[in-house]
Amino acid sequence: QEDQQLTQLIIQLYTMETFLYESLCKAAQSQDESKIKNLGPFACALRAILHGNTDVPDKVAYRGLLLDKQEFDYFKMASKANEKIKLQGFTSASADKEYAMKALLRKYRDHQEKIPVMVQIFLQQNIDTFEADSGACSQFHLTEKEIVLLDGMAFRFASAIHRQDGRVQQMNLIQL
Repeated sequence: QEDQQLTQLIIQLYTMETFLYESLCKAAQSQDESKIKNLGPFACALRAILHGNTDVPDKVAYRGLLLDKQEFDYFKMASKANEKIKLQGFTSASADKEYAMKALLRKYRDHQEKIPVMVQIFLQQNIDTFEADSGACSQFHLTEKEIVLLDGMAFRFASAIHRQDGRVQQMNLIQL
């Protein structure tokens, strides 16, 4: 019971859209080691919750991205080459495609120089994820249907010939 309450608290802090979400992402993406002392314990706790979590059945999740031309070209190249894409930092996606699309379009209004892309993520056995689908874990659980993804999770672009490769998940990139 105490472990469950602690798990819920850690996930809730992450999903509250406080400084933690943005700080963890920026620190991971820039590999800022100066943040380890302050954010490290929280990141370790979040990693312990997500790593190997298989409680949730197969899911499709959606994440909107705004990419510059160089990033978009890299994703296109990686798709053709069937390369792995690794997440840098914990991130979230939504089980609700419509919600993800609306969130992406809201962001796009302020950044029209970017290319809006919807990522469709096929999560088999939801390895290394946590579905924040209750009020105890997320205040947005009814609308967002948030799924938290582990830092360093690897993906390949889905294709007819590609099959699941260990812990590598699949995704599609859909340009709007």
